[in-house]
Amino acid sequence: MNPALSVAVAMPLVVILTVMGTAFLAAITSLVMANLFLFTSRIRSEEHTSELQSHSDLVCRLLLEKK
Repeated sequence: MNPALSVAVAMPLVVILTVMGTAFLAAITSLVMANLFLFTSRIRSEEHTSELQSHSDLVCRLLLEKK
């Protein structure tokens, strides 16, 4: 087998696999970042909700509603 031919065949495969690997890593990174954003948003929302429902806040809100 001709070594020059092997390199000529192997190089496009290396390029294709590198591009595919890079695209795969970019897709995985995007999914992880999106899930992280949703997770942190949910935590912040729950923290905000619990703050609004604390005892002192409920009392203040009830007093303000009676005015």
